[in-house]
Amino acid sequence: MKKNGFTLVELLSVIVIISIIAIITTVNVFNYINSTKDEISNNDKSTIISAAKNWSADNPDLLPGESSNIYYTLNVSTLIDEGYLNHDADKYKDYYVTINYQNNKYIYSVQS
Repeated sequence: MKKNGFTLVELLSVIVIISIIAIITTVNVFNYINSTKDEISNNDKSTIISAAKNWSADNPDLLPGESSNIYYTLNVSTLIDEGYLNHDADKYKDYYVTINYQNNKYIYSVQS
């Protein structure tokens, strides 16, 4: 008598192999998506810092002095309102930039 088809063990082994490949692929895709989101976020923060530097150049009297340990806090919504950032940055309107003078230079950092 001749058998046609596959045994249960063969079918289960193929299903297990396909499942393992799907899990590995899914994990890699999610890692790629997360790394891309981080890269976009870093690029957006660089854009915000660049806008804050432009704002600082136009408003030097508001920056902390050389002898002070004072931070200046600049809202991103201010940068948007004053035209230093596009309205595309509305998702960052609750963020702010801290400006501090250390080691003879200004340090800019973006906070949420």
